[in-house]
Amino acid sequence: MLSDRFDRLYLLGAISLLAVCVVLVLTHLGPSSLGFACLIMALFMVTMSGRFAPAMAMVTNAVEARYRGGFMSVNSALQQAASGLGNVLAGVFITTSSTGGLLGYPTLGFVSVGFFVLTVVFAARLRAAAPHVSRSLPSSPPPVEVAA
Repeated sequence: MLSDRFDRLYLLGAISLLAVCVVLVLTHLGPSSLGFACLIMALFMVTMSGRFAPAMAMVTNAVEARYRGGFMSVNSALQQAASGLGNVLAGVFITTSSTGGLLGYPTLGFVSVGFFVLTVVFAARLRAAAPHVSRSLPSSPPPVEVAA
């Protein structure tokens, strides 16, 4: 897993940057071939789920092990609520034209980019408060001293 090898904040930033590009292409995509639309949707799915691993690794490592179960329950509930709120927010921006086209979709793409930026900003603040959350795992365990 990449988030075990690289700094999680940098990995989150890099994948978010890719996600920005994909979302802007997707939300500004006009009529196009089925193959290209499928490629963009596949990239969308990869970049959206790819942001999840480093972000969750950072959030999970910020909590002491004894509190982690309860924290993850609350975190899961907040994720579900944010997902529902995201759908409501999308409904505010997107309408249908008289010809059946979607209106407001490009604007929603820019709103999404804003949330991607907020994610990286909040992750940077988390790392500033708890620097250990974004470090990768050591490639080999540290040497153990043997008492003589």
